[in-house]
Amino acid sequence: MHKVLKYFGLDVLVTREYNRRFSRKKRLALYKQGIPPYFANQFDNRFDVDFIDSCFRDGIDPSSLSQYADISDKRDVFFFAYYKIPFSVLAGFDDRFSANDRVILYKNHVPPDVANEYDPRFNAEEVERLHGFGVYPKVANAYTLRFNAEDIVQLTGHYSSPRGQALDPAIAARYPQHFNGSDISSLCFYDISPEQAALYGVRFHGLGVVHLIAAHISSAEANGFHPRLGVDLIK
Repeated sequence: MHKVLKYFGLDVLVTREYNRRFSRKKRLALYKQGIPPYFANQFDNRFDVDFIDSCFRDGIDPSSLSQYADISDKRDVFFFAYYKIPFSVLAGFDDRFSANDRVILYKNHVPPDVANEYDPRFNAEEVERLHGFGVYPKVANAYTLRFNAEDIVQLTGHYSSPRGQALDPAIAARYPQHFNGSDISSLCFYDISPEQAALYGVRFHGLGVVHLIAAHISSAEANGFHPRLGVDLIK
């Protein structure tokens, strides 16, 4: 042992301070990477030198890891510890949320009980986005499955929506399927009903229909033009 340590130019007394559970090779690696014994000795056997090194570089307190004893994936353990997410919070999220999902939700201040109430059609990023715009589960879930998170943000009067207020989900559902949230928001802003919008062909979207009506071009006229002609040419 003494010869091996001298070969690597290491101090025998220093390396002896590492816990004996570390193999000779690991003690050498810990020493060479500048990880002090007091820090390395706090980790249990399931954590390798690379993990210990990452924790040391990122200032993760080894004593915080014991709460994650039931989590097998060390990458998950690292990120939970890095973001200082209590295990009690992690355990509160539904199983549909992955480890990465839970990090996203926690970082963006979405409590588990709120996240769990969103319809399963919304993934973690969509839940975070809806919650960030103040669109809470009861409202978001009321819109039909055809509408994704971005649509709902628009329909509830947020982001670039011209409406500035939420649209009744029942009214939104009456618009033809080819209109997305942005389209419907624009149509409603200009008081164009679902029935009126439906008269225009599927090649015309929200603002297109708005411009055609503003130019006093009926649906019969607009639909009669060649499909290659855009709204600007029709006008």
